[in-house]
Parts: sequence; structure tokens; C-alpha cells
Amino acid sequence: MNVALLLLALQGSVGPATPAAPDAADTLRLRPDSAAMATAYADAETRELVRLARGHRGFLDASVFRYRATARQRVSVGVRALRRDRLIFRREVAAVVDWRRDGPSRVEVKGAREVVPIAIPGVEVPDDLESWARDFVPEPGDDRLFIAPQEGGFAWHPLVEGGEALYRYAIGDTTVVRLPDGREVRLVELRVTPRERDIRRVTGSFWIELDDHAIVQAVFRPSREFDLERDLAEIDPGEEDELDEVPGFLKPIRFDVRYVTVEYGLWEMRWWMPRLLAFDGYLQMGPARFPITLEARYDDYTVEADRYGLPELPPLIRELAGDPYGRARPYTYGIDVALADTASLLESPLLGASIYDAGEALISEGELRELGDRLGSIPAPPWEAGRPRVRAPWQLGTGLLRYNRVEGLSAGARVDWDLARARLDLTGRFGVASVEPDVELGVEVPGLRRTWRLAGYHRLAAADPSLRPFGLANSFNALVFGRDDGTYFRASGAELRLRPAPGEARYDVRLYAERQAAAHRNTDFSLRQLGDDGVVFRPNIDAADADQVGIAARVGAERGLDPTGFRWGAWVDLTAEAGTYAFVRPGLTVRAAAPLPGSLVGGVELAGGTTLGGDPGDAAPVQSHWFLGGPATLRGFPGGALDGEEYARARVELANDFPAARLAVFSDAGWAGPSFDAYDPDRLHVSVGAGASFLDGLLRLDLARAVQPVEGWRLEMYIDALF
Repeated sequence: MNVALLLLALQGSVGPATPAAPDAADTLRLRPDSAAMATAYADAETRELVRLARGHRGFLDASVFRYRATARQRVSVGVRALRRDRLIFRREVAAVVDWRRDGPSRVEVKGAREVVPIAIPGVEVPDDLESWARDFVPEPGDDRLFIAPQEGGFAWHPLVEGGEALYRYAIGDTTVVRLPDGREVRLVELRVTPRERDIRRVTGSFWIELDDHAIVQAVFRPSREFDLERDLAEIDPGEEDELDEVPGFLKPIRFDVRYVTVEYGLWEMRWWMPRLLAFDGYLQMGPARFPITLEARYDDYTVEADRYGLPELPPLIRELAGDPYGRARPYTYGIDVALADTASLLESPLLGASIYDAGEALISEGELRELGDRLGSIPAPPWEAGRPRVRAPWQLGTGLLRYNRVEGLSAGARVDWDLARARLDLTGRFGVASVEPDVELGVEVPGLRRTWRLAGYHRLAAADPSLRPFGLANSFNALVFGRDDGTYFRASGAELRLRPAPGEARYDVRLYAERQAAAHRNTDFSLRQLGDDGVVFRPNIDAADADQVGIAARVGAERGLDPTGFRWGAWVDLTAEAGTYAFVRPGLTVRAAAPLPGSLVGGVELAGGTTLGGDPGDAAPVQSHWFLGGPATLRGFPGGALDGEEYARARVELANDFPAARLAVFSDAGWAGPSFDAYDPDRLHVSVGAGASFLDGLLRLDLARAVQPVEGWRLEMYIDALF
């Protein structure tokens, strides 16, 4: 089970971190100079700890003649979208590992199942179990961090000879583990930080047992994310031209690792054996993020000692990252794999109740928090001024080219500058139909659990961002069909925004101080208008002039990954502002979906909100009203069809239970106005329709008919549908 192989396969590697000698056989040798040696260690005690740990690294525990253990593994790949998360793939395998030093090892697979829920209903047995199961066998003597050379690249091990050229070392915490027999095991933490940010270098916390100086626990991550546009030229210069063939909407392509952890447990008061291996990262392609997790846990060990009590011995062939002569040590006797029948594999009690249950994950929430705390205690990487990157408007997927009735055709340019500990960005934009250019300057501080961003701006803002009015779909509809669903106003000011890192809880908090003003319709041009002079854009809202200071927060939870099972979600929205207008605007959205008889699935969503402060109808400016209309809230009606200081809406849907391609019928209803006390049934908007959903709602097509208070048809194509 080589956790880092997954990291390296996705992430790649770059050229040598330090100048190498011309001799090709020597390209992996590190030669720290006197300055590096003088600054590598926090003190003499740290230097001695690293020396002893290097001396132990790679030694084979020959006293282990045989062991048996229960191994469980889970691999998951998902997609994180704006409205709800989806599971693309998950596999769970449980096996009994019987390792022998002087004979063939054996893996008896007790349970196995996998799902591809966005495309295939049901749970199946994996096809490639036999080859997959061979990775379940950790050998005594394997590198405990599982960082090994690769063809064309590798990750630099923190204890590699000459590592002073790459890393700085410092002793952290110490702890004592008291065993049941009264003995004490002393552990000391070695904190490793890279001298430079490099995808081959890691930063992390490594716990070393002070009796034999072996690493028994570690949590680490690459010192920076892999960015295809930035790193491909160094990884494979011959492939650099092929980067232009990647569609713009798939960029940027990045891969980042939140953590890799390796833990060993002391068994029978004598042997340190693998206990937990875990990997968590994500792949970003354009606006989409794909979380990737791998977990493996070993327990129920029985260890048989060598009858002659041999001590630890160095292996004949060392398997060390950074060793120019290192080669993978082959299994001498091979590995036999035994598989149970399909029914036994699917129903094994070792796998837990359901493959979709988050509670069945092999690593607990408490362990995740501890990992975060340990990585958070490592010093931040040094400041580093990379090369600024400029994005032009014609690069698809950047969001720098758009069309709407306020700006007309609007083109922008963006400069991003990565400084290691922070990222600067500057965006300028000009619309041919508007005389006001947009500009925004921001600084972002990313973290393991959260990201802060401070920005100053003068921009066109959306009163109803749920419609994604600056996205490609709305721009296309506006330019081609003369249908712009956005509701806009001008905003000038500053904001501080807090968002979670990928994989953390879902929330968005924004503190801001800004001047708000109206943004008027400046064009009626569309391609449809060329054949029909009567086609014009609807007027924009008449936003009020206001100087506001406020906070806007959105916090939510989504549970249930089975698209044919029970799922629910709840979101709370809260906006509070003071200034020209003073008000508080709370809102709540709840939704659920569940299986129904006849291979059907039903879904329902309920939402409502109010505005507190001032007189009804005058508490908040129109740009701070609740808006209804469009696929996110009220299908069959244009964006901004309804607005008010209070609102309520509902939608219900019925579909078949095949997630890859679903046919659905639905109905939406909504009302908005100055006050629930002034409810007017004539303002109740109702629609019905039919739609097609693909890949569990990642792509959705709806044909909706408004039936009250007006009638009409609307065809909507959008991504990230609720059901």
C-alpha cells in the first residue's frame, strides 16, 4: 500500500532541486554546502536525532518471522459543486493478510464492494480485486513513509542523506506512552520544513521512537500544490505544447494534498507494525473540485518471532528516495490471493452497514482534527516571489469574457502572483456598453482548513447570485436570445471573506463596507434582435444609493451520497447591514429526497426568508431584497420575476431512479412581497414542467411552463441541479 505512489502519479515531479554533477548516475545525490549545514538544524540535539534516525532508516526487522492482520481500505473520489456534493467512485475492501518471511504471503479477501453512483445504480464487486489486494501487504523493512523513487521523478524523503540542502529540522513536542506492563516508550517530534516550495518536498511532523530511532508516526504534505500550467514545462518539456490543446474551461488544473499520514502501533509490546495509512487531496479542473481520499487500517495482529531472535539487519538492496542506486526490492516468494464468493464479499461484516455511510470511514473526526492541528503547528513556508501569471479574456473558462444588458460585451484581464504565504490578484474589466470600468485588487491567505481573502473593488454586482449571471450560460442566453436573467447594481468598497478549504465544513462568511448604486440597462443588442426589432432586454432593478457596512454568512450541511437513497440538506443565510439602511435578513432552505415505490425517487425543497428592521417595504434597499425566478428558485419565470423583503417557495419533483440519465416531472411555486401580512394570492407564481437529469444532476435540462399568474414556456439548461 504505497500512499505516496498515488500522490506522485497524480502530481508528477520536477527536476533536481539542487545543481547536480554532470555524471547521470549521480543526479540524485544532494551536496549541501556549509551555509546549508549551518542553518539546517535548530540545535545540536536536533542534529543528533536526525543522524540516528537516518542510521535506522531502511533496516529490516528480521525478528518478525510471520504476521497476520486484518486490513481494511476505502478509496473515494467525489465532486464538490455549489449546491451539493456528489460521489463519483468509492471502493471498500477488507482482507486478512498473512505475511511470511521465508515463504509466499497470502491475502484472503473477506469483503469487497464498489459503487459509481453518478452513473450506475447498486453495489458491485470490483473486477480487479486480485491485483488490488496485492498492495495490502506491508513488509517489515519497507520505508515507513512510503516515499520511493519513480521513473523520472520522486519525492525527497525528509531523512535522505544530504537532506540539509532541502530541509530545515527542529525538535517539537515529546510524549511518553505507558504500556500495560509498566514500560514506557518515549517519542519525540521532528518538524521538517522545506527551504523552498517544491512539489517534491514535503512539510510535516514526524514522531521518532527514542529507543531505536524509527519513525512510528508521521503526517506530511507537499510544500505546494501541483499546477499543470506552471509545472508541466519542468516535468516534461516535450509535452509543454500539448497544454494549449487542453480546453480553457478545464483550466486551471491543479492537484493538492491536504495530508498524508502513516502511523505504526506497538503490538505485543515488541513490534511496531502499520496501523493507519491515509491520504486526502483534491484535483481541480476549472471551477470543479474532485476530492480524493484513501484510507487503510490494520489491526488484530498476531506476530510470530523468528525462532533464533535475529536482530534488525540492513536489507541487501536499499529502497530509499534519493539513493541513486536504489531499486525496488522484489518479493521473493510472491503473494497468493484468495477470493470468497460474490455474496460473501458484498455482505462481509468487516465492511460496515453501507458503503455510503460517512460514519464508516476508517479515520475518525477526532483523528482528522489532530492531523490538522499537527500540520498547523509546522512553520509556514518561506516567502517566495514566483512569476506573475496573466490571464487574457479570450482564454475560455476564466470568466473574463461575458455579456449582459448593463456592460454589453465585457472583457477583462487578470494577474495572479503567488508569494508562497499569500496570493495577490488584480483584475481589470471594461464593457463596451458601459462607461464604468471594473477593477479589483485582492490578497488571499490560504490555509489547511480555511482561506482568507481581503479585496478592494469597484464592480458590477449581482443582487441574486444564485442565478450565476456572470457565468457562461447567462452570457450565451443574453447574446443569442436576448434573455438576461441577472439583477445588477454597482458596488465600490472593500471586503474580507472567509471560506473553508476543500473537504472542510461548508460555509461562506463575508464582511464588507461598500457604496451601492444603480446600474442601468445600456444595450438591447442580441442576435435574436437582428431578426426581430421588438426583442429588447427587460429593465434592470432601480437600485438605491446606499453606504452600507455588513456581514453576510451562509452555512449549510448536506447528508447522503446515494442518489437512489435518502438525502437531505439544510442551509441558513444571514445578512446584517447598517448605514443608510439598517436591517437583518435571515433565511432558511431545507430539502430532502427519498426512494419511492416503482423505481422512483421523489424530492422536495422548502425555503423562506424575512427582513427585520424598519417599516415593511422600506427596511432594505431593493438590491437587498429576496429574489425569485430562474432555475435555482422558480423555473418557468425569468430571474427577478419576484422580489420582496419576505418570501416563501417550494418545489417538488418525481423522477426515475437511474442516476446516469433521469426523466423528471416537477412543479415550483413561490411568493415574495413586502410582508407576509400583505400576502396577495395574485403574486403567487406557479409552474410545472418536465426535465432530464444526467450524471446525478451535474447536467440538467428543464422545459417549464408558467401557469400562474401568467403563462409561458422557458427552456433551461444548467449544471449542479438539486435532484
